[in-house]
Amino acid sequence: MTTRRGWTAAGRWAAATAAALALVGAASATATADPAHEHEPTYRCVLLETHELPFAVGRFCEAHHGAPHEGPIFGHFRIESPRGAVRCEVFRPFSGFAQLPERVEGRFCHHIVR
Repeated sequence: MTTRRGWTAAGRWAAATAAALALVGAASATATADPAHEHEPTYRCVLLETHELPFAVGRFCEAHHGAPHEGPIFGHFRIESPRGAVRCEVFRPFSGFAQLPERVEGRFCHHIVR
């Protein structure tokens, strides 16, 4: 597939096609990774700190799907950022605390695949 000067036109086309198919496959797998929790309360944050799991902190966040903007959070919820996501479970008496847009805290959280 190569010549002295590099890739042939057919080789470049084949490589581009394979890369495009790989991206489409990865995108569809990501979109369907967690469909059961697609509409649960979610915080989309600029930063997500998970170095002290099961405790997680999101910073500079927006609330989606009915997530409260302030006060204790009751029930399951997600914290998402461009670099990852966690799902936080109920841990008595509540599962987290919101003070938007500055931060959201989650208790008993674990990483999820998006």
